Amino acid sequence: MNQYKFSVIVPVIYLTEYSRKALSDIAEKARAYQDILFILSCSDAVADELRDIFLERDRASNVVIAPSKISGSNHLRQNGIKYAETEYIYYQDCDDEVDYQVIIDNLLSCMGNNVVCFNIRRRQYDEDGKVVDDRLLYPGKSYKVGNISQLMTNIVNKLIPKASLEQVCFYNIPFSQDLSLSFQLYEKCPHYYCGHCAYLYENNYKSTAGLKKTKRESLLRVVAVERILLRLLLNKDNKAFVKYRYEIMIQGRFAYLKECYWPSFSLRAISPFSFGLRKSVGHLYHYVMAYLSCLRLRRHK
Repeated sequence: MNQYKFSVIVPVIYLTEYSRKALSDIAEKARAYQDILFILSCSDAVADELRDIFLERDRASNVVIAPSKISGSNHLRQNGIKYAETEYIYYQDCDDEVDYQVIIDNLLSCMGNNVVCFNIRRRQYDEDGKVVDDRLLYPGKSYKVGNISQLMTNIVNKLIPKASLEQVCFYNIPFSQDLSLSFQLYEKCPHYYCGHCAYLYENNYKSTAGLKKTKRESLLRVVAVERILLRLLLNKDNKAFVKYRYEIMIQGRFAYLKECYWPSFSLRAISPFSFGLRKSVGHLYHYVMAYLSCLRLRRHK
């Protein structure tokens, strides 16, 4: 579409010590990678500070600051799309790092209508800033994603066709935005996984997706979105897996709030004909553990 190879959309709601460091790194890399368009989709509250970080008067021509009065993370992801001038879009959280060269080196995997996923290196920190875990999340071998249970549901490790993103719904929900977007995209595009690591996920204790951030009123929105997704999806196996993933996740969050939520059971989710013997047994195990958790909660009431 133009001289840019792809667009990177970085949603920024607020700034922390971690995000300021990562954004300074993006500002430096934007000068090195002039063939990538960087879009800082941000709340009005941080727009001025972002201009300072990116040196407004000397800002690289491939950096766009796109403020919005609505500050939800999924809204900011959607807001950035209208500034993208490329066929493909890549999302990056504002406190993480990306190896853009790995993405450039694998652009040949992009066919124009497919999603290309990359490996993620995750570093977890405790409240003192000490690294307590550091690992790759996915296999080193590349493959075509042939089953929804093989899908990596992070939205930040994917090169996604802009045309496909314009067809999905960006729901205003907590901690499960990636699931809702990834499951919608799975039925719209073929997916290919590249085993090379392109993303460094800095999982710090201030993460908004953490269990400790769970609030009942926002959790109910996730319950509603699950119902919507099950109506949107067409494939029966996809529906079964999405129902399983959401019900187990929702039960765990309600359990944290000391509330009993009995997961709705999906018989197809434990079918070896749909997901293979190993994964279907795993699904059954998680269902059993969720029901046992509910029984323990009821005993304590």
